[in-house]
Amino acid sequence: MFLFSLFVEEGCSPTVNVENESLFPLPKETNQIKKKFQRLELEPFSLDSVESSYMGYLEMDQDTIYQIDEKFCWVFRFTKEGKLIDRSLGLGAGPKEYNTGSIDGYCRLADDYWLFVDSGDGCTFFTNTFERKDRLQIIRGGSREDKSYSNPAIYTKDYGHFIMRQMGDYAYFNVHAAEGMLSDFMFEPETYYRNVHVLMKLDLKSGKIENLLGGYPPFYYEKRLYLFQQVSFDIDLQKEQFMVSYDADSLIYCYDKDYNPLYSFGWQGKDMNTDYCNYPTMVLAKQRDKIRAKHSYYHDIKYIKELDLLFRPYTKKQEVDCDGLQIYRGQTLIADVAVPKGMVVLGYSAPYVYATTGMDGIRESVDMFRFKLE
Repeated sequence: MFLFSLFVEEGCSPTVNVENESLFPLPKETNQIKKKFQRLELEPFSLDSVESSYMGYLEMDQDTIYQIDEKFCWVFRFTKEGKLIDRSLGLGAGPKEYNTGSIDGYCRLADDYWLFVDSGDGCTFFTNTFERKDRLQIIRGGSREDKSYSNPAIYTKDYGHFIMRQMGDYAYFNVHAAEGMLSDFMFEPETYYRNVHVLMKLDLKSGKIENLLGGYPPFYYEKRLYLFQQVSFDIDLQKEQFMVSYDADSLIYCYDKDYNPLYSFGWQGKDMNTDYCNYPTMVLAKQRDKIRAKHSYYHDIKYIKELDLLFRPYTKKQEVDCDGLQIYRGQTLIADVAVPKGMVVLGYSAPYVYATTGMDGIRESVDMFRFKLE
């Protein structure tokens, strides 16, 4: 068992990096810190080893853990104890196979369906028993020659950190335009961050991109932060609210179902290195990963509806042997605890919250953790 202590500092204040309150509202005065959890006990276990590329995604739904292989297109099911149940899909033309290349992303749909996204801008629907149904082609409109930030054609999926969530008849996923607007991204980052959007709204019936949503807080263009551009989000379906987190911003921003801003909240994690310097463009272009590893940033966000809790993990920096995990109830920070490097929350099955440090292709393993919140 791993035992970690809670880190909460009384009297600290959120790092406010925003000016444009029309899209990025300042936090309410009611933001608080409460010492809810003094200790967090992690119980480690691993998923059974399988024949896989160990590239892809991990998902949890009730008592089942899924390992999705993006290269070979297999979906492995495990019990919540990590025991292999079965393997589904795989590349092929059969009714229970995947016939559109790699899996670039996925979404669990409310009607017990899966949606898998391919590199050809298509979405294939499968039942919960992985019988292939329809394929939906994403219709972006516009052309890549139109260098406008309102043109969906210049955007690409956020490969490497792709998130897709459903709300009603729509799916939402994170995008960037660093390739479509490469000149701005490299040489005019202020222009890029002032104008670029971060989410796409997809009509699940027609395949049409209905809208581009959001943007980056002013902090990004003030500091020329193309070193950091990762956007994480989740949706509270009961309240129909988006919760959006930016890797270099301590605030979490909430929006209604039409993406109108509601409020923000959030507290900077303990012992984070947030000295985001204004590096020269060419230095960043050559040493981006090396420089990023020296800094701290928020790398995921997960809402657990059963507990009505929001989890936000953060990376301290490469030289530190642990990361941090913040837990919010509403706008109140109730825990800020040290966790293993790279740990993210997957889901909940009473009485445990389940988390993982991801797939390890070298060891061919998936390390898992579970913990109680009492």
